[in-house]
Amino acid sequence: MNKNTKGLYILFALIIWVKCIYFGFNISDATFSFEELSLLSSIRILSTYAAFAWLLTWFSFLYYQRTIAGMLQLLLDLWLIANLMYYRSFHDLLSIWSWDAVGELQFYDGIMLPYLHWGDICMPILSLIWVVLSLHSTFPKHQPIDGKSCIRNAIITILLLGPWCAAGTKAGYKLNPFDTYYREVSMGRIWYATTFSPIAHGINEALELFTKNHNNHSPNTQITLYDRLQSKQNTHADANVIIVLFESLESWVVNTKIEGQTITPNINALINDSNTSYIKHIAPQVSMGKSSDAQLIILTGLLPVNQGVTAMRYMHNTFPSLALASGAEYKKIYIPTPASAWNQEAMTHAYGFDSLYAKTTSDRMLVYQVLDDIQKQESFFVLMTTMASHVPFKQYADSSSLSLPSHTKHADYLRTVHYTDQCLKPLIDYCRSTSHKPTLLVITGDHTTLSDTMSHTVPLIMYAPQKRLQTDDQKNYQIDIYPTLLQTMQCQDYYWQGVGVSWFDRNKERLANEQEVSNMLIMTDYFRNYQSQNECSH
Repeated sequence: MNKNTKGLYILFALIIWVKCIYFGFNISDATFSFEELSLLSSIRILSTYAAFAWLLTWFSFLYYQRTIAGMLQLLLDLWLIANLMYYRSFHDLLSIWSWDAVGELQFYDGIMLPYLHWGDICMPILSLIWVVLSLHSTFPKHQPIDGKSCIRNAIITILLLGPWCAAGTKAGYKLNPFDTYYREVSMGRIWYATTFSPIAHGINEALELFTKNHNNHSPNTQITLYDRLQSKQNTHADANVIIVLFESLESWVVNTKIEGQTITPNINALINDSNTSYIKHIAPQVSMGKSSDAQLIILTGLLPVNQGVTAMRYMHNTFPSLALASGAEYKKIYIPTPASAWNQEAMTHAYGFDSLYAKTTSDRMLVYQVLDDIQKQESFFVLMTTMASHVPFKQYADSSSLSLPSHTKHADYLRTVHYTDQCLKPLIDYCRSTSHKPTLLVITGDHTTLSDTMSHTVPLIMYAPQKRLQTDDQKNYQIDIYPTLLQTMQCQDYYWQGVGVSWFDRNKERLANEQEVSNMLIMTDYFRNYQSQNECSH
């Protein structure tokens, strides 16, 4: 390696290292703050970043091809910027299974620019600078892998990882940068990428793609389904149903005051009704699909697959659903986004709904549209989603009557939640005043969105004149909403009971492998075959 090439080699690694630091700094608030780290912790993290930067550089220069090296820099830029934009929108990171989710950003603000910061542009600029410099340097056309350089680079990588390994040994545990436990189970993708670098996150995802058999299920999976399946396919609800998926509605906002002002006055009034059940803390179980996953969980009683976006990968599946269980004549989904968002057009029919109303509009206009349609129907099952309180909380913040001081924490979020609460008032009034067939009104948050709030749970408010729920302080899960609503609708004989446990039946044993069962049912399109078999038997 000549002197010029060696300089480019080092500059290449330095640029990657800087990009990783920038990335980690931008997502660190979800796990820790760089400013709060001790000197030793900072060294440990920065050296880990350097190790993976060196590894990528080593790989890039195996044959000293400037084209390959430049393309890898630009691909890394794409990976980092896409993840940053996705994080700013959904407070999560992308999986290599879910690159199609990046396109969803445009539906929530019309354009993607709000999720792109000026600092992000510096990354491809650094890459282009390196490319320009490389054009003025002489690269060997082909050079076989040098054993000595491999040994040298391996030693450098190990030394750079040394502070992390030493910290783990001192703490009495072993941490493997490629152990999926820390990314998927213990700390999550954000902690993993912040600690080990976004390169480690990408390598880990890629390794899983080639090594993990995602269709492998234990023999016990089928056995656990027996008490969740019934023989009756056709049921009828004793009430009309309206489900409101309130965008990013977190538990701490409901029934509270900020700066002396009530954030959700209309929802609070509904909670105080004697016919209303209120469960304050529900642990969301959404995955990469966020709002679309919440739809899946509530409507089907299944957890989303743990790789990728279920609505993108399994839109042609046959699903059981509350809409089908209700037996309603009018079944419709209302969303304030284009039909292509989260594959909503396809999923509407997969969930057994007859039609979809999809239009870029305000929460207020969407509520009026729902009211206008259902008042013409005798029997209906409706699901609607709101949008005003979606990040970055700007579009409808000024539409709220809430007056908060400029220093109020999460002021724009609070204003948008207040705005949607105001928009829901006509719908709440309708459900409470209807004189014919009772209407079950369910309002719940689809997922949380703030990383530094008092709780990481969503509430559920269920106005049910026919069956009130006795709440308690037990831990609640999003997957339990489906079986609870089945019983509330008097459709507990419906053939699919869900993997969760109804809050009316707390003593029922919870499945130990809920995620595995859900994966199997979705990946094998189980319910298509199940329905076919039952139709043949009858």
